Amino acid sequence: MSKRMGPIAAAWVSGTPTPGMAHSFRFAPSVAAWGTQLQRLKAAGIFTLQIAGLWLIYRLSAWIVARCHLPVPGNVLGMLILFAMLTTGVVKLEWIAGAADLLTKHLAFFFIPVAVGLMQWGDLLWRTGHWLLLALIVSTLAGLATTGGLLQLLAARQCSTIARPIATEPAR
Repeated sequence: MSKRMGPIAAAWVSGTPTPGMAHSFRFAPSVAAWGTQLQRLKAAGIFTLQIAGLWLIYRLSAWIVARCHLPVPGNVLGMLILFAMLTTGVVKLEWIAGAADLLTKHLAFFFIPVAVGLMQWGDLLWRTGHWLLLALIVSTLAGLATTGGLLQLLAARQCSTIARPIATEPAR
């Protein structure tokens, strides 16, 4: 204990009670808890800013679609804007990663209102649902074929690049 500190201050700094003091004078754990609370508050603030940034990009894209009468939904344009901002470096992935991870993790919950809304259209789906099913199957097969063909093309190109001998100049 320092000569300038009293027993309560020394107990507060060291986190251990002095002889004769009750354990209620242990202040150090509450100081550590303040640090933990500040870290949680900082994390919550960062998360809130990440969500706000994603929401602003969505609102901007919805405004652009409404203003320019574009034939695409605002959320699709928002994803394209976000992709462009990420690839150009205007927005860093670290700036939105926490919010995007949470939203992606709980993505299934966002489809529950859509599924409930589809129940209201049960009669229409019963009458014309086969066309919807056909469109889903054809678009899935088209996506698989496109992806597979592109992958084979890129793999063949990479193999031909690797197999090609490298021309070197003789040492002088």
